[in-house]
Amino acid sequence: MTLLPCWGGLLLAGLLSTCSTYATSGGVITMVVGSGGSGSLAYVQVNIGPQKALAAGAQWKVQGQNVWYSNPPYVDTLPAGGSQALVFKPVPGWDLPPNQNLTLTLGQLTTASALYTRSAQLAVNPAGGLASSGYAGGPFSPAAITYALTNSGGASLSWRATPTSKWVSLLATNGTLAAGARTNITVTINASANSLTAGTYTNSISFTNLSNGLGSTNRWVSLTVRP
Repeated sequence: MTLLPCWGGLLLAGLLSTCSTYATSGGVITMVVGSGGSGSLAYVQVNIGPQKALAAGAQWKVQGQNVWYSNPPYVDTLPAGGSQALVFKPVPGWDLPPNQNLTLTLGQLTTASALYTRSAQLAVNPAGGLASSGYAGGPFSPAAITYALTNSGGASLSWRATPTSKWVSLLATNGTLAAGARTNITVTINASANSLTAGTYTNSISFTNLSNGLGSTNRWVSLTVRP
């Protein structure tokens, strides 16, 4: 089967423009047949992975067509001077393969390899909050809790932590986690709590994945001030 160029045979410049909606989020392979080689056709075979992404539904297709494919032995052909784009199906929890430009050679088989990566996801542990108490004027016990922030994905993420009350302090309020990285954030009952009158106070700390929202969560802090 001979595949048609992106949206029906546009030149490369037009193809790139037409496919820009895909290019902004990755997952586009733009292919052009070069002037070298021999014969009337160039051949391309697409390999996508990893296997877990395939199991989750990863596939590719020719831009402008409706048929999705997974992995070889399927081989596609392009005529001399042809150009087209391949796009990849979005899969929840996975980032699309990076964009690529490929030059094909007439009479030769080119393998286009494309790897999905795990989406950056924030994990915050432990799952519980901080319950502190003490007499008016302090001190309060326990005075702090430490949370481990982990990025379980395959790309870096930016995060932010925000308390709702001034009597809670955070060791850090924002940062960046590389793929697989971890950092510890300590939440502390600060000196502002010493001026609180008797009663029970609550605070919510939001941990936000600024990159894609995955794993964003809240942790509570409660403070009981005894007279």
